[in-house]
Amino acid sequence: MESLSDTKWDVVISGTGLQNSLLALALSRSDKKILHIDQNDYYGAAEAAFSLQEVEEWVEKVRNLGNWWIYENGSLKRLPNGREDIFQDRSIDNRAKRSLMKFLKFVVDYKNQAETWEPHADRNLEWFLSTQFQFPPQLQGVITALTLSLDPPNHVTVQWALPRIARHLTSIGVFGPGFGAVFPKWGGGAEIAQVACRAGAVGGGVYVLGTGARDTIPAEPRPEDEATLSVYLTNGECVRTKHFVSSSDSGTTGESASKMIAILSSPLEQIFTSSIEGAPLSAVSVIVFPSNSLGSENLAQVFPIYIMLHSSETGECPTGQRHESSLDPAFDDRVLHGVRRQWNDIMGNENGESSGTFMQFGERNSMNADDDGDDEY
Repeated sequence: MESLSDTKWDVVISGTGLQNSLLALALSRSDKKILHIDQNDYYGAAEAAFSLQEVEEWVEKVRNLGNWWIYENGSLKRLPNGREDIFQDRSIDNRAKRSLMKFLKFVVDYKNQAETWEPHADRNLEWFLSTQFQFPPQLQGVITALTLSLDPPNHVTVQWALPRIARHLTSIGVFGPGFGAVFPKWGGGAEIAQVACRAGAVGGGVYVLGTGARDTIPAEPRPEDEATLSVYLTNGECVRTKHFVSSSDSGTTGESASKMIAILSSPLEQIFTSSIEGAPLSAVSVIVFPSNSLGSENLAQVFPIYIMLHSSETGECPTGQRHESSLDPAFDDRVLHGVRRQWNDIMGNENGESSGTFMQFGERNSMNADDDGDDEY
């Protein structure tokens, strides 16, 4: 087997965080020669979590994420999950209920009603709800909360919000009555990263943990390869490659969010009780504090706050106590945008056009029981 230094690499990826691991997955059928390294001796970078062996006492993988609440006028109000919740809500008058039902019917089929929203795609969601569906301000905040956006309402665009609201509403009942999402009892992004890296390895990628990239310089031209960069590794080796991707190439905007984790002594049973007949007791509930709902004269609350309240059923705190975290439970779709940009750079031809289809894979031939594939490793 050739050494790392003697191999002609098409791509060197440094770091096994979520975005870089998804890039490895996207390239797994590309026939590119890929070296994937990480200075840590584990996968996942910041998303890393305990292994299953380390948490073997936690045998149940997920819990239901069922109830969604919004803070309004000094009290918590359950967010409507469908027709039944709307008709039972006495705080919404009949005219507003009709507007809300009209919007819910539209949003679950918004892709087939482009003429209603595409002309206003870049307008903010609250303007759209007010002008197109005659929503009062109270209901505008309720619908905006379903997007889980960390931005102020006037920055939440129609084209960004509609698919997220539709995903929430169409997921209700998929996993069971009364809830539309599940929450991992252990792990999270680390498992996605490891699965993506495994796919990269199956596709021929070479993985080296405990080794990072120390420096990169332009490669000296050689007739035997098309390398443009020389990458000096922390293990003392130097590899040549056409493309180099590091963790700093994630394309993030520099935005930041404040997060907090707390253990509460109050059981808060009502927060986890479902309003849907036959629904199980929720293990996780989401509480939304819209912009300006908690502000004071001296301190304005510009951004919304989301609290994920975990019951003791999640195994994170003693029975009768609750675990509270200010985290965004939704997957950030911008991660995939960054992956696609990097994939296009690597897969592009001389005309800048990408060869292949992003994140679409054909079926692999399965291995028969008699195949002795392990001899290759």
